[in-house]
Amino acid sequence: MGRGRQKARDVSSAEREPHRRPEFTHGLPDPATYLDLAPNTPCFATNRISRDGAHVGYMVRDDASKSIPGDSGWQFFAGDETQDYVDDPDNTHLFSLNTIANHDPAVVPHLDAAFDTAWMRDGNGFRELR
Repeated sequence: MGRGRQKARDVSSAEREPHRRPEFTHGLPDPATYLDLAPNTPCFATNRISRDGAHVGYMVRDDASKSIPGDSGWQFFAGDETQDYVDDPDNTHLFSLNTIANHDPAVVPHLDAAFDTAWMRDGNGFRELR
């Protein structure tokens, strides 16, 4: 599983505008039920989380992208993605950090972590890897 920042890709206006979220048949909670758990700043998450509904198993905070205004630096993975899966830009999308926090509130205590840190799920919480 890669730890580096995802390659830049064109994102739709719905992905760039946090108040306009893509629709999913399952996976993420209904936006009408969201609580204010995290800032409404951009982050990346794989389809294993956003479409398949997997919990976050691995998260990394890299230096924020200068090409995405307000980027939080966070990338979220289920933890079972292959490198080929992660390398395919169609498998990773831009979301509001609050969307991912509402999907998996266990990430919330770590969202203020320093850049260049990585976390792996350990039971109901996470442990720092770097």
